[in-house]
Amino acid sequence: MYEFREQSGSPIKLFQNPEDDITYTLGIDASTGLSEDYSVIQVLSNTIPFEQVAMFRAKMPVNEVSYYADMLGRLYNDALIVCEVNYPGNSVQDSLLQYYKYPRN
Repeated sequence: MYEFREQSGSPIKLFQNPEDDITYTLGIDASTGLSEDYSVIQVLSNTIPFEQVAMFRAKMPVNEVSYYADMLGRLYNDALIVCEVNYPGNSVQDSLLQYYKYPRN
């Protein structure tokens, strides 16, 4: 299991720790990390009221974004991951499926 320790300047912000009886969803908007655009991951609880419980925001290559998505998804009870389907999101999704064997895409 992953353990996060927030650090100043970290791309990850945790607003709530995961709870065992709650399901979560990650939404990913990926960028190549080469331009001014950021990659962003939002982690939402699937219980009403729906709340943002964590986020990731950084300029980095898609393989690193996949790494963080895998970690956050597993931390939040194997959350369902929803990735944009056009480039570069498809590269993140392919990495999650093929390399990380992430269970819920």
